[in-house]
Parts: sequence; C-alpha cells; structure tokens
Amino acid sequence: MARSFHDNDRDWENEKEGDEEEPWKKAHEEWKTNIEKEALSDSMIASDQSFADSLRYAWDENAWEKFIQSLDKEGLRVIAFYEKYWSHSDRDRMVEEAMAMFYVREAFKQKKPANAKEYYFKYYIERELLDMGVFDEGFQGFLDAKENSLYRISAYRLSREFYNQIRAWVHSLLPEIRTHKLLEELQNTTSAACTKLAGAHVMGYQPHTIGGNIAQCKRALKGMSRAIDLLSEIQHLNWMDQDKYFYYQEIATEARSAIAIRIVDLRNQFFDETSS
Repeated sequence: MARSFHDNDRDWENEKEGDEEEPWKKAHEEWKTNIEKEALSDSMIASDQSFADSLRYAWDENAWEKFIQSLDKEGLRVIAFYEKYWSHSDRDRMVEEAMAMFYVREAFKQKKPANAKEYYFKYYIERELLDMGVFDEGFQGFLDAKENSLYRISAYRLSREFYNQIRAWVHSLLPEIRTHKLLEELQNTTSAACTKLAGAHVMGYQPHTIGGNIAQCKRALKGMSRAIDLLSEIQHLNWMDQDKYFYYQEIATEARSAIAIRIVDLRNQFFDETSS
C-alpha cells in the first residue's frame, strides 16, 4: 500500500496565516531567544546568502535538540498524527517519521521564512532523493525510498529485532503479569528506540538536517540504555530464566553499541560537511 504523510493535508499547501496555536508561537519565540543567547547566528533568516555560505549556520545536535523541544509542547501535532495513523500496523513509526518531516519543515521556516518551501524541497527532499539514488520527485518517492533503506541501518535492525522479541515474550506471559508497569515501560522504551531511529533516518543527512538526525539518535540511545536497566529489574522478578535474560541483554547491548557508533559517524559527517 502506498504511503504518504501528505496526500490530503500537505502542510505547505494548507497552512494559513494565523493557523498556529498560541503555545506554538510562544515556543518559537522562546526558542529564538535561547539560540541568540548561545550566540548561534540567526542572520540566515534575513539574508539571501548562498546555501554554501549558510553551512556555517547549520544547526548542530544541541541546537536541534532545543528546537525540537520547543515544538508541540502541548502535544497537539503528535495527537493529530496518532489519530491519522491509528489503524496502521506500524503506527508508532509512522507518527515518528511524520514528526521528523514536521521538524524539518519548521526548521526551514525559522531559517528562511521568505522561501522556506523552496529550501525544503531543494535542499532536503531533492538532495535526499539524489543521495538514495531515487529520481522519482515528490513525497511518495521520498517516503518509499526511506522505508526501503531503513533496514540497511544496523542500529535500527538490531533495535527492531530486540523490540519484536521483547513484545513476543511479554505476550507469552500470563495476562495478570504482562500488564505490570515494568513490562509496559520496557515495551514502550524499546519501541521508542526503534521509532526514533526511523525518524532520524527520515530527517536525513544534509548539512541543515543531520544535526536533527543526531539528536533523535541520542534519544534512541537513551531509550536503549533504559531498556537494559529495565531488563535487570525484571529479571529479579523471576519472569524469565537466566539464559533468556542474558540473551536479551546481549541483543540490547549490541543494539546500543550500534546506535552509539552511528552517532559518532553522523557527528563526523556533520563536521566534514560544515567545516569544508
């Protein structure tokens, strides 16, 4: 089945002046103030400098983290995406990927309000398609290419395998056990690690978006670390034997290491592309 985040509600076409919720506007203003305090130049917003020159203003992971935290503080956008994809078999991933594209759109609006849509397509969608060897213009080719390449990422593949096995194990337990808060947290945490990596992949590898990719990967790393801690707590409740516990620990540790290595590689790529 064809996938699309924007078949009926493409944000660029449907947004109207004044449509934003007031909390979002306030969050954007707070974000701008924080960035200025950290001496991250916002001259790109008002200037017509070339894209190459603008690379020195590309946001790093820390700037992206602050920006992402400033968006959708009320959770309205997330709720809207969950309502849209509620019946999807991989709902959490779809929501995270849709949020990733939302983050990038909003970032370009901050950086280049006068021609944000042009930059969004030219320096994000089109470049990502080119890097993936896809010549099908538009959102559909972009989304399909992202999904088709997701399992090539070892960090995602290992995290997804761990999540699938944990979910199957929890469902094999007695009903009165599987609803325990530790087991619910374990499933939610492992799911979040996978979906954050998927969202990071959608954010892409361009100079102006790779910082957001790293920020989301860091969230995945934090989630996988928490999952390892939860396994230790759960093991003491005698719901799994030692062999199963060590097996799950091995998978989770391998996944965490793969995420950490990915973060280092992405940081090196960001440095290479923005310091040249």
